[in-house]
Amino acid sequence: MTPERQARVEEIFLAALELPAGDRLAHVVTCCAGDTDLRREVLSLLEYQGEIDQPGGSSFMDSKAAPGLSLLTQIGATALKGDELLLPPDRRLGNYTVQGVLGQGGMGVVYLAEQERPRRTVALKVMRRGVGSDRLVRRFEFEAELLGKLQHPGIAQVYEAGTFKDPQSGTPHPYIAMELVRGKAITKHAEERKLGTRERLALAAQVCDALHHAHMCGVIHRDLKPANILADDTGQTKILDFGVARTTDRDVGVTTMQTSVGQIIGTLPYMSPEQIAGDTNDIDTRSDVYSMGVVLYELLTARLPHEFRGRSLPDAARVIRDEAPLRLSTIDRTLRGDVETIVGKSLSKEKDRRYQSAAELAADLRAYLEGRPIAARQDSALYVLRTQLNRYRGAVAAAIMFLFALIGFALYANNQARENAILAESESFAKKSAQDALAVATREKDRADNAAAGLRTQLAYSNIERGRLLGVSGNLAGAEALLWPEHLRSLDSRQTFYALWELYSNARCLATIEPETGTIVRSALHPGGQFLAASGSEPAATVWDTSTLERIAEIKGAGGVTQALAFHPDGRLALGDNKGRLWITHPAGAEAPIVLRAEGSAFTDMVFNRDGDRLLTSCADGSLLLFDSRAGAMESPEGKKPIASLPPTNAVRVVRIRGIAANPVAREFAIGSGDQRVRIVSADTLETLREFPVPDEPSPRLDFNRDGSILGVSGLARLSRFYDPKTGALLATLDAPNGTVNDGRFTSDGKRFLTIGWWYLQVWDVETRRIEAEYSLSAGARDLQISPDGSTAWTNLAMVLRAWDLDPLSGRSRIEVADRARTLARFLPDSKLISGDQDGGVRLLSDPEGNVISTLGRAPRRIRSISISPTAPLAAAASADGWLLFLDLERRRTIAEFPRFHMVTNDGIGFSPDGSRIVLSAIDYTFKVVDFPSGKVAFSIPSDRFEPLAAAYSPDGSLIATSTRRNLVCLYDAATGKLVRECETPNSSCPWTIRFTADGTKVLSGNWNRAIYVWDVATGKLIRRLEGHRGLVTAIAFRPREPDILASAGADGRIMLWDISLPQNTPVLTLDALDGWEAWAMDFDKAGRRLAATNSVGTTVIWDLRHFNRHIGGNMLGQLRLHRASLGDQFNESDALEQRTLLLSRGKRPPSPPAR
Repeated sequence: MTPERQARVEEIFLAALELPAGDRLAHVVTCCAGDTDLRREVLSLLEYQGEIDQPGGSSFMDSKAAPGLSLLTQIGATALKGDELLLPPDRRLGNYTVQGVLGQGGMGVVYLAEQERPRRTVALKVMRRGVGSDRLVRRFEFEAELLGKLQHPGIAQVYEAGTFKDPQSGTPHPYIAMELVRGKAITKHAEERKLGTRERLALAAQVCDALHHAHMCGVIHRDLKPANILADDTGQTKILDFGVARTTDRDVGVTTMQTSVGQIIGTLPYMSPEQIAGDTNDIDTRSDVYSMGVVLYELLTARLPHEFRGRSLPDAARVIRDEAPLRLSTIDRTLRGDVETIVGKSLSKEKDRRYQSAAELAADLRAYLEGRPIAARQDSALYVLRTQLNRYRGAVAAAIMFLFALIGFALYANNQARENAILAESESFAKKSAQDALAVATREKDRADNAAAGLRTQLAYSNIERGRLLGVSGNLAGAEALLWPEHLRSLDSRQTFYALWELYSNARCLATIEPETGTIVRSALHPGGQFLAASGSEPAATVWDTSTLERIAEIKGAGGVTQALAFHPDGRLALGDNKGRLWITHPAGAEAPIVLRAEGSAFTDMVFNRDGDRLLTSCADGSLLLFDSRAGAMESPEGKKPIASLPPTNAVRVVRIRGIAANPVAREFAIGSGDQRVRIVSADTLETLREFPVPDEPSPRLDFNRDGSILGVSGLARLSRFYDPKTGALLATLDAPNGTVNDGRFTSDGKRFLTIGWWYLQVWDVETRRIEAEYSLSAGARDLQISPDGSTAWTNLAMVLRAWDLDPLSGRSRIEVADRARTLARFLPDSKLISGDQDGGVRLLSDPEGNVISTLGRAPRRIRSISISPTAPLAAAASADGWLLFLDLERRRTIAEFPRFHMVTNDGIGFSPDGSRIVLSAIDYTFKVVDFPSGKVAFSIPSDRFEPLAAAYSPDGSLIATSTRRNLVCLYDAATGKLVRECETPNSSCPWTIRFTADGTKVLSGNWNRAIYVWDVATGKLIRRLEGHRGLVTAIAFRPREPDILASAGADGRIMLWDISLPQNTPVLTLDALDGWEAWAMDFDKAGRRLAATNSVGTTVIWDLRHFNRHIGGNMLGQLRLHRASLGDQFNESDALEQRTLLLSRGKRPPSPPAR
């Protein structure tokens, strides 16, 4: 048979295999066009496969029922002989004894055999008689060589390769002895064992490890599919059939195994686009990554990414090359998110956009399984749009041509209309034409506007989520750059508001002040903390009110740059510039400034002593000048002269920044010297009283603690040290990565020491010498100022001044108890707290201290649930052993007790809206509807003998929602107890807690699978799934006065807020202050301002949800100035300033949602 004839046989044969079984014979007859010999050859190939209608074909390298088509493309019809006999049992081939047949293909047979030494059972692949062409023998030997290189538990191992002589013909036949893999195809294994998504992903990660090993050994599989991946009973996967593999080396010509350009090697549905193209030079390890993506897709969804049924081979190739696969989430919504992103990246049409190795794919699979961020990211909207435009460029060009034609037609129609109007002297026709054209234009404009708005919304959401992630990671500047423009564009957005609230609750930046004069040289804080001054060129200094952040004064200079700044205890401000001018003035400008020196060496630093009667200044030439700073003394000519001075010498050279400090308890100054020494001098004469060395510190910044017993020294040595100023003894060293420590200050109580450097503002505990808090700086800071109460620190970042909230419990309070004594706490209408405790006690607590006021009642065991009457000062509480208490909150006593109830969750009791009844779970596994406060059972609601968990009334009192371990949320008629509707949870997830929305149209459940489900009450249809928690959702509640804001508590120790009016199913705010312990209970106060949560060790944390409003307002003006140019003409600055004013006063509530 000629090569041309053989190629024609192969072409018709492969095309027939791609067709349904019933269509193959007709296809062969049509393609052969009367050539009887050609038809006979093709039909013989199909017949040898078993039956003409058998799907797929077999090769001698395959051992499965439906092998790949690869090697059949390299043999002619004459090579197949149907009368060949199989090797009989007990036949010996070298060291092996044949025991039976495992499987056979068109070109070979796989036998079960026993190896003599070592004794073990193996799979023996033997080439059929009569097909041993040189090319096929080399391919057979090539597979043995490839597999012999691969030593990995995930790849079938080759034990030996050899030949045996045919007793009939005497010709040698190759064979390979391989590891016998007892298993099933990976997809069948997963289906039979009903593996979940996580188990299937773990299997796929195993396969990726083995595939990466093959790639590292220079082997590309090229025919990866479920039939070539077996999984045994232990879950170990094995990759088989490297019959069509090739090496990654460029010198493989010695094997004569390379396929020619245009030849397709592999199984079509699992081929990558470059395999379909047939150019082997374009195939590399990323082709196997694509095939692995197809296997992963099929493993997760039980279907292929593309539908090939009824398609011709060229059409199927086009689909693989051009069409995007159906997204996983459209098949199974649980696969939305990271899993969908991983599979999508694996199936990218472009190799460079796929995982660059199987190891990268395995790493992302394991990152998802371990709850870590994955490396893959979804394609941007711009990339998808560009890809679609390129794909349908013909249609796009046609649309553009149509648009131009439409515009031309409109112009022509308009011209004709005018001519007709003139001829007919009628305005009606022209008017109607114009109206029609306007309507068309309006519709098109609306369509374009809607599309643009959709894209803007998606971009805004992406920026918000990226900003939140940066904020959590500590990148304050990056987060602000993304979040603030979105908030300023949409001031009513709750999503951006809560994102900023979350940012500043973590970063604790209280305010930003940006002077209009540019670079800030020095800054100083008023001793009382109410004023902040910053200096530059002109004005010489600007003063702000630290409470309102309003500028209150600008102090004029004499043309110099103010380089030294200090507040007098009485509020006056001393200034020294680079021209040697020194003057004192009042920020309010009530008095004329007093000039102490008009010119001279530039001032570099200054400080008042503890009594305020001495002002010590340092100059650029190294000299020190001491002035009498009493108000009366400076008014006379003599008082303007220094009372003491130290001339510049080589021995004493004061550093320019923070080189001097005043002792708060003694009339002394500390002076840092360029010779790495600290001198303690008299505040009256500058006489040196004592001195000591500070090794390796040529530029010390100095500060005393409150009682003068410790002198903090910071500087270029990149650390801070504590010295005894009396003896010079080194007391402690504070060393942490922060670059040069530009300043260090004690808080007024002396308990904390703050340092600023290149990267952070660090708060040290003076006693333990440990960092208790750290704040990220956008630039290296200097001039650290601390408020007198120690609650706020101001830093100079050269272009802006930033204030930092130093309160470790800022915005929240904690109520601690010993021995895990508390299980839950709820707010009463009067803002007090009621608690359920481990000893069975129900107690009234004070707010916010949490002190016990009185014990309202006691049950035999710990309290599990408490519910407050919506209409009267009454409550119901139930314990873990089912003891029910009715409580009078006004008289502070128990009014009734009932046994034989059953309480598992914190939501086991629900009051009716009118307070006349409660529904709760009972010991007989029913829900009881009980009259309150008589305790009479009105009727029972069955739970089909499943353990009852939670119950709640709808807002109008017409329905009761219940949840049980049957994994259902059931809705009952509240008057009769008749079942109205069942809401089944997906994936058999147990609903732990339930709530109705304020309008009663939806019911929500918090579930064991970490999600919150939202059902439509009218239909029982699941309409949303909110995901974010990493553990059981233990409690959910809606914020009073904001019916769209849902709060949830989880066993992951986090509280999350969700805006259910938004289309996104992600939280808008995450609170994490429960020390990692499970959050078991949660409640809002009546006004919705505070949120309380109790963890599993009994700690109750109460958040003030308006606390960080001031932080947002404090940073708003600086961000407004930064982004004003990019906000466009539609931006209303007055609205932003009005919101800022409201937030600075800790406004009544967050912004309202936009009109819908």
